[in-house]
Amino acid sequence: MKLQHNEFSTEIPATWEDRTMITLIAPFGPGEFASNIVVTRHPVGPADSLEDFVAAQLDALRQSLPGFELLDTRRTTIDNRPASQQLHRFQSDQGFIQQVQTFVLARQTVYIITGSSTVADFEKHLQAFRDVVENFAIAE
Repeated sequence: MKLQHNEFSTEIPATWEDRTMITLIAPFGPGEFASNIVVTRHPVGPADSLEDFVAAQLDALRQSLPGFELLDTRRTTIDNRPASQQLHRFQSDQGFIQQVQTFVLARQTVYIITGSSTVADFEKHLQAFRDVVENFAIAE
């Protein structure tokens, strides 16, 4: 299988899975949290539902992140595909981090778009987070 990404392409060994991760970073100063957007992909089986995948992810976050608080969750569509969004925050070494996550199911893969920022800076980066999600499209 061929992997195409921005300025490079390569062949993936036949028995390996593509778990591509793309990271976008907002400008930041020394000692500041780097607000970011991360896009990951997770292969799922033909019988796996988006709802079950999201529930499992939410459970893992609750168990692993100190001070985890779910603020909002909703179903939606992205690129005419089933999607789910959630807003949450948790405690880190740099204070409270707030994340918005969008889960998109396409061709037995769940794509997760995660926007992360400090609670104090979240509103400043919210439009960038929205722009990436609203323009997300699965290549045909």
